[in-house]
Amino acid sequence: LDDMQDACITISNLGMYPVEFFTVIIPPDQSAGLAIGAIDRNAPAPFCHVTLSVDHRLVNGREAARFVQQLKEFLEAL
Repeated sequence: LDDMQDACITISNLGMYPVEFFTVIIPPDQSAGLAIGAIDRNAPAPFCHVTLSVDHRLVNGREAARFVQQLKEFLEAL
């Protein structure tokens, strides 16, 4: 619980298990959760599923979509 104190978003990576896709349940007192699945290296280009869950009482859906778009662009540029 100390690690989650004063946090606003949880990032959960289950790719090491290897879980391809999942959804984060937003912890109490946080505004969002980001789920990162396993990297598929058998595709023409490596990819993974990333899912953002947000509390729409605190986060505008358009801003959440913009965040995911920018995250995608950042990861593709690596």
